[in-house]
Amino acid sequence: NVEVPGQDVSRMTLTALFMNRAAVVAFLVAGAAKATVLRDVLEGPQDPSRLPAQLIRPTGGELHWLVDRAAVSLVSHETMERHPPPARRRPVSQLRQPFSGDKS
Repeated sequence: NVEVPGQDVSRMTLTALFMNRAAVVAFLVAGAAKATVLRDVLEGPQDPSRLPAQLIRPTGGELHWLVDRAAVSLVSHETMERHPPPARRRPVSQLRQPFSGDKS
């Protein structure tokens, strides 16, 4: 952790090497202000010093892009076909595990 002077927050830096060893990596991208950067990450030339997300390619895991319509508005149809949304494995209602005292 790194303390941020003058603020009541701390930050943790995860390297590309660390993230590429993860079982699942997800990027959450929202809003029209991110549309150009998202397009550049997915379709532009490799420029990891400007776009470090281009370094993330899990070696044995999954990479998911969670984007809204505004953020993905500049991404080509061909790129979206190469990055289809994952199939839903189970309904969300089945993901909840009840607590030991939960009577539902």
